[in-house]
Amino acid sequence: MQIDELQQIVATLRTVGGDYNDVEAKASKTALPSSVKDTLSAFSNSDGGVIILGLAETEGFAATGVDDPVKIATDLT
Repeated sequence: MQIDELQQIVATLRTVGGDYNDVEAKASKTALPSSVKDTLSAFSNSDGGVIILGLAETEGFAATGVDDPVKIATDLT
């Protein structure tokens, strides 16, 4: 995914208030949220989707970042 695509998705999420069927934002600054498993399962049973880590839906889709992306990627796999 290119940065401009990501920016467009985030802008859309902010506009529609997160009601976007194939995009899920997760604040995962220090750890992978347990709800990622449910999201992956839901996307696997549909047409797929995009999970954006380091973006807090509860804070208006503010960028929270990910402190240790290698750890998060390892935990995800």
